[in-house]
Amino acid sequence: MTIKKMFYVFVLFGTIIANAIGLNLVDKESTTSYNNVVEKVKKSIVNIDSVKQNVIMQSQLQDLFNDPFFKQFLPKNFDKNYFSQNSTSSGVILSKNGFIITTASSVKNSKKIIVTLWNQKKYNARLIGVDRQTSLAIIKIDTDFLTPIKIAKSDITKVGDVVFAIGNPFGLNNSISKGLISYLDKNHFIQTDATINQSNIGGALVDENGVLIGVSAGISFAIPTKEIKDIIKHISANGDILKGYVGLEIKDLDDNFKNLYTHKNGAIVLDIIKNSPAFLADIKRGDLIFNIDGKNLKNSMQFNKLIDKLNPNDKVTLQLERDHKVFTKTITIGILKQKKSITNSTEILNGLYVDNINLINSTKYRINKNLKGVLIINVKASSKAEKAGFQAGDIIIQIENKEIDSLDDIQAAIIKYENKPKKVFINRYGQVLALLIR
Repeated sequence: MTIKKMFYVFVLFGTIIANAIGLNLVDKESTTSYNNVVEKVKKSIVNIDSVKQNVIMQSQLQDLFNDPFFKQFLPKNFDKNYFSQNSTSSGVILSKNGFIITTASSVKNSKKIIVTLWNQKKYNARLIGVDRQTSLAIIKIDTDFLTPIKIAKSDITKVGDVVFAIGNPFGLNNSISKGLISYLDKNHFIQTDATINQSNIGGALVDENGVLIGVSAGISFAIPTKEIKDIIKHISANGDILKGYVGLEIKDLDDNFKNLYTHKNGAIVLDIIKNSPAFLADIKRGDLIFNIDGKNLKNSMQFNKLIDKLNPNDKVTLQLERDHKVFTKTITIGILKQKKSITNSTEILNGLYVDNINLINSTKYRINKNLKGVLIINVKASSKAEKAGFQAGDIIIQIENKEIDSLDDIQAAIIKYENKPKKVFINRYGQVLALLIR
């Protein structure tokens, strides 16, 4: 008996048994389905596989790799300072010619990024840029035949709207979850009870019409399309993310300083980068910026967000207070080509690997986790940094005139003193030392 005949026999036998015991068999009735949403969006959602490079910090492993017995089994080009880690996430297609948005954590510090489309085609992708303000990233693949997602022209979402989180976690099929918008801050984030698992991060949050309203950025959170459109606006013709730049370091006007100024809100200028747009506009350290383009300024965060939204060569008018006098300054916005954020796998200052002080590394190096500064977790062998005298366990507390409290401070100092010899002040188990790095 052929397999086909056997199949029909089993079906017939099953029907006879079902009728004999009185099963209530009915044809499938129509049910509420959101398959139309999936069909509209599925070609615009991609899977992203990235191979990341991390620093090995465990001294026990480094000792093992240095052991002559084990070294004979390692490849000749093996670098004991690194190991690779694979991660999978999702992304959303923005344009026919290959621009894709995802979260920065999905692709930062990746040696290789592979994008898988809905039809299983795979492409190598390159990182275009990371937007530090939103922690979103743009990557690009080389093709001109993609299906971009539809993006709402205006922000019309409301609390209580039905939404769908759609991702492509394994490059096989879209996964979808349904929920409501539970909280909405259109300038910063959308909170939803739609389930967003780890692999769906970077995927789309869409409305009932399959229109993008946000990019999934974490469990229950998404970045709204308003922020996404701002990032798209800053993609230059050659793909880089370019944002407005004035060259100021500022801080909020707090209660300790309010009695020194006539105006009671704004941002105090702490430093000006030489030859920057602010420097050329004669902004001075200690100036209080209280108005930008006719808008009263509340704090430094508002100032930075407004500047970020401007394009290079735009002009902006600032009102500032200096010695109880009001001055008006016009600044021509410069170009800030965003650099990679510093992480514990980024080599800086010719051979250093650093990290913020936390419970794990403070225990490892037997230091107080409440100390201020950035911890050196590794020094590259035979590097300029090693020759300058840096050691793992040192805490960087200042670079030139800039005090260091975080990785962001390190990055700002590197940009400010780029291509110059730098005095680096470190705390080495309670003793402050100054080292010179070239």
